[in-house]
Amino acid sequence: MIGNVHVAYAQDSVLLKVEPELIEYHANATGQQFNVSVKIYNVSNLYGFDLQFKWNATYFEHVSHTVKVPKNTNPDGVLYNPILPLKDEVNNAAGTYWIAYSSMAPAEAFSGNGTVFTMTFNVKYHPAEPAADVYAAFDFISTDLADSGANPIPHAVETGTVVLYALEVPIARDAAVTNVVPAKAVVFQNASISINATVGNLGTETISFDVKAYYNDTEIGTVTVSSLASGGSREIAFSWNTTGVPAGNYTLSATAFLTDDQNATNDHYVDGIVWIKILAEGVPSDVNGDGLVNFEDVVAACLAYQATPEDPHWNAAADLAPPEDYIDIFDIVTVIWYWSESLE
Repeated sequence: MIGNVHVAYAQDSVLLKVEPELIEYHANATGQQFNVSVKIYNVSNLYGFDLQFKWNATYFEHVSHTVKVPKNTNPDGVLYNPILPLKDEVNNAAGTYWIAYSSMAPAEAFSGNGTVFTMTFNVKYHPAEPAADVYAAFDFISTDLADSGANPIPHAVETGTVVLYALEVPIARDAAVTNVVPAKAVVFQNASISINATVGNLGTETISFDVKAYYNDTEIGTVTVSSLASGGSREIAFSWNTTGVPAGNYTLSATAFLTDDQNATNDHYVDGIVWIKILAEGVPSDVNGDGLVNFEDVVAACLAYQATPEDPHWNAAADLAPPEDYIDIFDIVTVIWYWSESLE
């Protein structure tokens, strides 16, 4: 349900606006990044907002975003402390972002101009003729602005547009790697982890090609993709056995190898970090070192909760997940996860 009230925009009326209004790409923009911001102008007595934002997920993907709340710590932002975060959810597959924040007493209401959030996007691929030009709106599904009396604030909305002008010369052969996702962010030494990659054919010919996965610069394995039709995509899987791999942080990536590829800019995709950890006796989550994973390990980890190496209750064996040298909820969840696995 769209809760906002749209009115004809006048100089002194409240405006919710996407900036910049227009971004144009005449050349191949695949892999390029750009920023858009959502700003509020001429608002008075703003105490909370609920916005649902959307983009074309076929051509663009969310990379990161920055919420400019509160103004106390973001001079160009909106709302004042104390703040209640209600929603901050990106759905990259659907191309949506839902954000909702409210001030709480005794915060003062916000008036004036400010930025709600800024988002960085990546161009997934650029159309080529005979495909049409793409006029992609960066628009709202719904917008609600509330004053300090819980009343709706009438406002106008202005959206943004990104134009991808179809390339004049069609790309016949173009293999791309568009995603690399590890099954886990943390894996224990001598264990195996599944790595999924998504590949696409952005050219006009049906193609077959090899894809190699890597940790840092070391190859994990090769998968052959056969007869991928134009415009098609496919998920492939690699299995990484970490036996013999030293404990540490490793960057995952995948590369497509296609003979006569006409667009090399999208052949290589780099993902995030996978942590390889080694524990006492090589047993995951064996915090107390007795060779078993049981409730005693959960208790031992909880006793070290929020500890650092300088604290008397520090337990290095309980430091199972990033960040290093701090026992937090992620370490506790790791112990509980392996304990629950041992019960099956």
